[in-house]
Amino acid sequence: AYLVLAFFAIQAKILEDTWVSDFFASNLSLVPVYAAFNFALLILAGAFLFYKISPEKSRALFFQLRPERLFSFLIFGILCFLGARESNLFYFYNFLLGFGLFCFFLFYAALSNDAADLAIDKISNPERPYAKGILTAKEMKILQGMILGIIIILVLIIDSMPILILTAINVSLSISYSVFRVRKFLFSHLIAALGESTVILYGYFSQAATASSAPVEVWILFFAVFVFFAFFLPVKDLKDFAGDKKEGVRNFLTIFGWQRGKTLTAISVFLAYSFFAFIIGSPLFFALSIIFAGLGAYFVVYYERIGERASYINFLAFIILYLLTTIR
Repeated sequence: AYLVLAFFAIQAKILEDTWVSDFFASNLSLVPVYAAFNFALLILAGAFLFYKISPEKSRALFFQLRPERLFSFLIFGILCFLGARESNLFYFYNFLLGFGLFCFFLFYAALSNDAADLAIDKISNPERPYAKGILTAKEMKILQGMILGIIIILVLIIDSMPILILTAINVSLSISYSVFRVRKFLFSHLIAALGESTVILYGYFSQAATASSAPVEVWILFFAVFVFFAFFLPVKDLKDFAGDKKEGVRNFLTIFGWQRGKTLTAISVFLAYSFFAFIIGSPLFFALSIIFAGLGAYFVVYYERIGERASYINFLAFIILYLLTTIR
């Protein structure tokens, strides 16, 4: 207890007079800087205690992510950076705040989806913690409440009206998608596409917290990412086909059957890469995108042999290429 008190007593000195001050460089005031730093310590301490008290549950939540999930986090990190770069400022501390908030939103959305998709996951994703019985219904509700509390605190720390509005919309979309069963309708993946594409805006507004709007370039990039996800996300339905069919979820595969639905999904993925490059407006990047579009469609057609991972690796490589071609 004495060491904890001593740490907080000298914290200002540590943050202001050492290399740590460079790491936490920000255009925000000192109050949110200290608040975020201490809140991060609280979350880490809580996660450590959770691991010590219940290692099986914590491992199921944090250490058994599918490789596709890890690739998704890398993709979202790059997209968040692209949004941050459009502000003509880049504070790594601000980036961590914005991206961290977006990641907790994804965590909340995943928990909500797992809670609503128990019957589907028992068939298609039996290793998910809730479907496997590692977490109870009560524990899922507690986790959702805790993550939602973390989201609210981070929004208050960043103190940006656009980020507050974005987060409120995203949480509402997540609830409508999972709790109110909107996901059972055809093209419901557009809701997920809209929420995931806001990562661009989280990146921008975490750097420009006092801005009331974003420049046209940011909105064009946001629209391009939304269009990409709108055409790409049907890939996720491939692994859930058996569960979706049994539970009456409507998508390309359950409506048109496995073979024709897979063909439509491959066409959709091809268009995702092509439309993104077309909206961005670079002839060279558009020409290169055809290669990735063809590979994406190929990975869908031969999904049984290749699996889902190749689609996300292709997506990650595509976004990295876009980042490299836009370095200035």
